Amino acid sequence: MSRKFVRVDLPVGKPDSTVKLAQKIIAHNTALGVGSPFAGGTVVNMADVAAVVASIIGARTPATQNLAKKQADNEKGRKIFGIDAGQSANTTGTIYHDIIINAKWLKIKSQNNEEQASLYGFPVTVNEANGRRNVAFNIPYTSPEALITLATTMLNKHTTDGVDSLLIGSGVDMGDFEDNLTSAVALFTSADTEEGQSQASYEQALALIGYAEGQTSNTENTLYFYLGRIRDALLVINDGNEEQLSVWGFNVVASEAMTGRRTNGGDKKVADNPTPPTT
Repeated sequence: MSRKFVRVDLPVGKPDSTVKLAQKIIAHNTALGVGSPFAGGTVVNMADVAAVVASIIGARTPATQNLAKKQADNEKGRKIFGIDAGQSANTTGTIYHDIIINAKWLKIKSQNNEEQASLYGFPVTVNEANGRRNVAFNIPYTSPEALITLATTMLNKHTTDGVDSLLIGSGVDMGDFEDNLTSAVALFTSADTEEGQSQASYEQALALIGYAEGQTSNTENTLYFYLGRIRDALLVINDGNEEQLSVWGFNVVASEAMTGRRTNGGDKKVADNPTPPTT
């Protein structure tokens, strides 16, 4: 004899797949009309399922839009700084390029006293070896946050020193530098705000699905809860013909296994729970 095993899994932890499954169920239920096993709304009210799906989509839409805007603003900010893809230290008109020009100028203006360049935001490293003085102005070009700090310190020091600023004569238009810095900071700030808004909307959608922290398949009025009840009801209705659940959008995996074990000869089966011999 053989026994049929059927597994109908829900796409737990996969929000997109979960919503798509719900949409397929709603569409098939609508197509069946009064012939649907859920037409009476006794097991699951499909109107409630459709409502929660609409709410999830309503929450996920601004999450996606805010995430896209965040990425666009970050890219614009990086371009102004000159650290976006395809840009380099030689990309003129960028903050990074101007910082490098100012760094070279400060090395000249502060020769043998390069440590004072740190007042302009540069992390300065000075060491001597074999009678040679080695000076490095470290520019954190991989970090927008660190570059903002460096550029802001540089601008503030230049503004405070006025006509005594060591940056005078470097060739960098510090007015343009300030405008670029203001624009870039505004874009990065906007991106941070959009990320927070996107995350809030996404968390709201997860809670509606039933995948938020602390939620389970028993958390009522969530999509996860509804899908579990729909699946379980369909398994009862289609007992012995579980493959029918696939028309509702479920992934059905069916297999068969022998219920007994063979002896050495392989031609005799022993029941799962044989009757013990009498004595």
